[in-house]
Formats: sequence, structure tokens, C-alpha cells
Amino acid sequence: MKVNHTHHIAVNTMEIEQAVEFYRDILGFKEVSRADMGPCTLVYMKISGDTYMELFDLRGGTEDGKNAENRRGLRHIAFDVDDVRAWDAFLREKGVPFVQEISEMPEIGKRALLVSDPDGVVVELCESL
Repeated sequence: MKVNHTHHIAVNTMEIEQAVEFYRDILGFKEVSRADMGPCTLVYMKISGDTYMELFDLRGGTEDGKNAENRRGLRHIAFDVDDVRAWDAFLREKGVPFVQEISEMPEIGKRALLVSDPDGVVVELCESL
């Protein structure tokens, strides 16, 4: 097993259109997709190659979120892998704390899990469906 590359950096936004304009018009990222995920909208911005910025619009619910995934700012870092299920077994064996079990997200074509590093940074491992 290995990590292939950084897949995306996820950021919670207070105003999704302003965030999209900043990353598109100021930094030159390209919007590649939007997905309505129920409680939030995701906007994928291509940085370069296979690396993306994932903007979360939690419809105004970011400021007073109860956990790090719901606060404004950095949400998580994500790495592309070939087999999320193999990583799941390995991480459990090592006693790594899980933030979110494996989830299938057909809206964005991904399978992923979330764990916490020793300092509480949320790390996602994801693969394409």
C-alpha cells in the first residue's frame, strides 16, 4: 500500500461564491464540479495535475460547528490511494482514531475514510469509485 499523491485540500466557507471567485479569479484555479450533498454543497477547484481545492458550503453552519469538520477554515487534507478498504484494516490494526468510517459518495465518484493525526488534523484517504 502507498499514498499516490495529495488529492485535495478541503476548506469550509462562509460564503461559497466569494470563495470560488477568490480561488478562480485570484489564484487561477478552475471550477470543475459542484455537488449537492444534502447538508452542504461541494465545489471542486482544480489546482494543477490531480490536486484540487474542495470548498464546502455548509449553508451558514460553519461558524459555530461543534467539531473541527464543521468550523470555518481548513477542514481536512486528503490523499489519493488505490484501496481504501485495505487502508481501513491497516489503520484499525495500528489503533489510529477514526473520524468517519468508509463512506461511498457517488455524487463525487469517491470512496473515503477520515482519521485523526496525533495533533487532531483530519486526514482523508480516498479512491475513485
